[in-house]
Amino acid sequence: MNYMCLTAHWIDSDWKLNHKILNFCVVPDHKGDTIGKTIEECLIELGITADNATSNNGAISYLKRKTKDWKCTILDHKYIHLRCCAHIVNLIVKEGLDEHFESIQKIRKAVKYVKSSPKRLLAFKDCVEKEKIKCKSLLCLDVETRWNSTYFMLVCAEKFEKAFERLGDTDREYHLYFYGADGDVHNKGKGKVVNSPPEEVDWVKARCFVKFLKLFYGVTMRLSGSSYAISHCFFHELVSIQTRLNEVSKACDHELKIMAEGMKLKFKKYWENSCNLNLLLYIAVVLDPRYKLKYVKFCLEKMYPADIAYGLMIDVNDAMESLYADHFQHHGKVNSSADGGAAIKGGVSSSLNGGLSSVDVDDENYSKFVKSQFKRHLMEEECIESKSEVAKYLAEPCDNRYEMSFDIFVRKLLNFNFVTNYA
Repeated sequence: MNYMCLTAHWIDSDWKLNHKILNFCVVPDHKGDTIGKTIEECLIELGITADNATSNNGAISYLKRKTKDWKCTILDHKYIHLRCCAHIVNLIVKEGLDEHFESIQKIRKAVKYVKSSPKRLLAFKDCVEKEKIKCKSLLCLDVETRWNSTYFMLVCAEKFEKAFERLGDTDREYHLYFYGADGDVHNKGKGKVVNSPPEEVDWVKARCFVKFLKLFYGVTMRLSGSSYAISHCFFHELVSIQTRLNEVSKACDHELKIMAEGMKLKFKKYWENSCNLNLLLYIAVVLDPRYKLKYVKFCLEKMYPADIAYGLMIDVNDAMESLYADHFQHHGKVNSSADGGAAIKGGVSSSLNGGLSSVDVDDENYSKFVKSQFKRHLMEEECIESKSEVAKYLAEPCDNRYEMSFDIFVRKLLNFNFVTNYA
């Protein structure tokens, strides 16, 4: 049976983040159109986010087609699909761990051996005592598909290196365990077989992994929160990851360098191209009075080559302008009327392109046509003047109280009408 859970996230009148499960239902299969139709039915029924699977891309495409004419849409659903950032971090880390699968698999097998029976665990505890290892944490076996559990396994296991070494000297079955059927574990098609206990080099690698992966574990925990807003935090985590990968890829440690290079390729796939990244996550930082566009520009120039950083800044600026134009269209003081006022969409200049040209108007109605064009001209002027609200916000100095919570600045943001509609 296949199930789908539809969850709504929203900000209430007190600017508190809320979420609620709207529907939990059976879906016949994982096809994009099937998922899209099911979501559409739920939205219609209720009168109202997804991982990175191909089927979800299909579902989003279906929803765009079916709901783009709804009144609540923003820019024809251009930013409707927000990929799970925590999941992408997991993919990036797995790419790095796969390069060193053999060492991790050896440690995993060693932990599995100890935890497989009370007798073996007792023998291991005796080794810990004789090696005088003082550690309150116990060994834990990971779930291979969840790198964060692998991180915890390595954090705990590396403290007991000497105990595992003594166990190998006193327990003959320990070595045989790696040569038996359980030991024939291949390195995901790379032709390597795990048939020996972890050696000193494997423990050295494990400690490098733990030190390196600590950042990614913290990022995953922060991005996985469900009781607080995280959209304005994402860009900071993005900067931390990219900066760290850049540093490690230039390090002298060959093992970490190889790991970082593989992770950078996966990072580039998801987060270096604005076509794959939802720019609302950048806009969320721009709307933080402590950072704005200046911080985004500063960070992008540190993270990427000049041409890529410049291109991303252009995309962020364009996204801001498009969002404000959409905001003005739906929430501005001027609305289109039946006698020729065209809605402003995609930018202020588009109002001049709508309606009939003078060639298509006969002499009798030409006077009305000129007045209609004048009305559009006034609408354009008002739209240009109203843009000063965004310009005013961006022109104000950044608030340098970085240690303060983002919630403190919400009141300040409410002075700008366009911000409430962005939210």
